[in-house]
Amino acid sequence: SVVEQTKTYAAAAQDNQRKLIEEVRSVTTSTQLVDQICKKIDNDSVQREKKKANVLISNVPEPLSTLSGKEKKEADIIYLCQNFEMERNEIVNCFRTGAIKNDGEGNPLPRPIVAVMLDEQTARHYHNGGKGYRIGSSWINPDLCKVDRENRFLAREERRRKKKETAQEAKE
Repeated sequence: SVVEQTKTYAAAAQDNQRKLIEEVRSVTTSTQLVDQICKKIDNDSVQREKKKANVLISNVPEPLSTLSGKEKKEADIIYLCQNFEMERNEIVNCFRTGAIKNDGEGNPLPRPIVAVMLDEQTARHYHNGGKGYRIGSSWINPDLCKVDRENRFLAREERRRKKKETAQEAKE
């Protein structure tokens, strides 16, 4: 419910505040303290603003390794248009993020694609207003800054914990 999610986000924010307070304690002067807090808040706000029009698409096959960088980018854009019903004129830019990793058998795992959309409204349409959208085995999600990813992770953990508790109470 909305109330539970609000409580969960409040708990995540409280954890972030605790971490910040611990960092603050290590700073010796008040000027350094204010500067440090302002930089963290500004950095999060800037990152959040930069990523508003982005979507993160996971589990999209990598293009052929024989292609050049521009050709790989164009292949990714064509794939997004064909498989996710995106319009070419809605995609401003796209790129793969992260290092290439292998599964246990030496096969490369596909890196996520960050697609910069025309505007925030277009991005919201594709990631279902922040809820995520699944097509086949691929997911389209908002491109979040680190703090927001951590908060969502903590919220999921809290929901799992509560679900587990209610399941145990139902058994008793």
